[in-house]
Amino acid sequence: QNTNSDLSRLLGWITFFGIESFGSICVALFWSFVTSSTSSVSAKKGYPLIITGGQIGSIIGPSLATMSEYLSIPSLFMIAVTEICCVLALTKYYMSSIGQEEVDETSSKKKTPGILVGLKLLTTQKYLMGIFGISTIYEVVGTIMDYQMKMLAKEQYPSTEAYTAFLASFGVAVNSLSFCIALLGTSYLLRK
Repeated sequence: QNTNSDLSRLLGWITFFGIESFGSICVALFWSFVTSSTSSVSAKKGYPLIITGGQIGSIIGPSLATMSEYLSIPSLFMIAVTEICCVLALTKYYMSSIGQEEVDETSSKKKTPGILVGLKLLTTQKYLMGIFGISTIYEVVGTIMDYQMKMLAKEQYPSTEAYTAFLASFGVAVNSLSFCIALLGTSYLLRK
C-alpha cells in the first residue's frame, strides 16, 4: 500500500476516476450520439456493424492487456489514449463529411424535449420505474461481484502486471462468449 504523500498521486486519482467513469458515461453518450445523428433507415443497416465492431474491440483490447508484462502498463495506457483520440478524430470526420445530412434529416422531424422530461417520465410511468429498479439492482449486484472477484484475484496475483494479465484474460473470455452469443443466438431469439 502506498502511504507516501506525493503530488504525482493526484494523476493516479484522476486516472482512476477517469477510467471508472469512462465505461459508464461513454457508452451512453455514444449511443445517444448515434441515435440522434442517424435516420432509422441507416440505423437498421449500421447498428449491427457498430455492435460487431464494438464486440471485436472488446476482445482485441483485453488481448493486448494480457501482454502487460511485456508491453508495460504505461504503454498500454498510451495505446488506449491514442485510440480514444482516433475515435474523436473519426467522429469529427463523420460529422463534417457524412453525418450532417443525417442530423439535419432527423432533427427536422423531432421536437427537442425539456431537460427534465426523462425524470418526469420515470416518475409517472410505472413500467419505466420497474426497468429503472431492475437495472439499478443489476448494477449494484454486478459491482459487488466484480469487487469480490478483483479482491480474490489481487490475492492470487500480487504483481500489477500479473493482475492486469488475469483481468485481461477474463475480459477476453467474457467478451468472446458474448460475441458468440450475439453472432449465433440473437437471430434465433429474434425469430421466436
